[in-house]
Amino acid sequence: MYPIKLNAFFYWLLLVIFMLNEPMPVSAQQNPALLALPDGVWTALPNTAINDVSGMDIGCCDYTLGCDHSGIFSYSGATLDTQGQRIILWGGGHNDYFGNQLLIFDIASLQWQMQTQPTSVCFFNDTPDYQFTNGLPVSRHTYDHIGYINHLDVFFAFSGATADAPPFNNGTSYGDAWTYAFNGAGWVDRTPGLSGDQGFRLAEPGASGEYDPLTQAWFQISQYGIWRLDFNNYRWTQLSETGHPGIERVSVLDTQRRLIWTYGGDYGGDARLSSYAIDSNTFTIVSEQNLPGATSGAGLVYDSANDQLVLFGNGQSNSVFNYDIGQGVWTEFASNNGPPATRRLYGRFQYDAINNVFFLIDSMETVWVWKNQLGSNLPDIIFEDGFEEMLSVQESM
Repeated sequence: MYPIKLNAFFYWLLLVIFMLNEPMPVSAQQNPALLALPDGVWTALPNTAINDVSGMDIGCCDYTLGCDHSGIFSYSGATLDTQGQRIILWGGGHNDYFGNQLLIFDIASLQWQMQTQPTSVCFFNDTPDYQFTNGLPVSRHTYDHIGYINHLDVFFAFSGATADAPPFNNGTSYGDAWTYAFNGAGWVDRTPGLSGDQGFRLAEPGASGEYDPLTQAWFQISQYGIWRLDFNNYRWTQLSETGHPGIERVSVLDTQRRLIWTYGGDYGGDARLSSYAIDSNTFTIVSEQNLPGATSGAGLVYDSANDQLVLFGNGQSNSVFNYDIGQGVWTEFASNNGPPATRRLYGRFQYDAINNVFFLIDSMETVWVWKNQLGSNLPDIIFEDGFEEMLSVQESM
């Protein structure tokens, strides 16, 4: 089938028809430009280069390693702030990137913002540590160890492979914990208050974690077992001695079944799909065959609108894979447009339920958006000049 070309006028017409036929008014939190995007097509959002954000310079960086901003993606993830409608990106670490700045992608404006300025690497300790001498956290490979804690309205980060100034470059995992509050309190080191099992088995790099808003707790999925962190006392409790084999994986909460799904683990083992039932404390290896691909840290999300898992980043193609939870079947949606094949995304593939879109952050130049294709054989749609103007409609609405 030939691709369909839509110029700006016809795209505006589709947008108007969509809004007139909506039975309910568009919420203030929804973005009309995202709602109007077609299904089954990748869209590159204009003017979303991270390097265009001012203040990225980390200062004193005269090392041969750790100064390239693109290292912020290295073995690192992101998370969705469901209250603030923003994606929080934090990463780097080891000898890939020394900057510890929090970057925010605002879904309302579709623009990057600098939430915190990077600490100059002049503040590195003389010996390896999980924090700078000014008390702020050192950057690290964040893997899938970060999340948004809804009931506290804070960003949470646990352990990871930290950055060390030469000659160390150890990428040490300290088992430290941090929260960042958006109400002005900023970073708080929660490590001194931690209690319970804090050994390597809990803090192993490449494990995965997920927040459950009902129990208001964080669940860490290690290959050595499963732990729960309660935020009222910052105490770790081991729930199971059985965990997801291998490392470099991603976990996501299925809110309907109250399951934490985990995918990956091929670094040190074979890729698997597992589930952890929060209420019954039951861990199950669901599948070891017919998976989208054995990959490290693929992007995995729970699509609540369609009650399915969606995966991107199998390292072999730029296909999107939908997992029918009831049938236990993966369906591949191939695309001849969109971002290149990738892996090690962790949380940099996010589902926004308010706008029913998927965000991909895997480039310093572009943020990509995908809307799920649900059984319809849609053609690829090529946008002509004028898409940038369409995206800015929200500013005048």
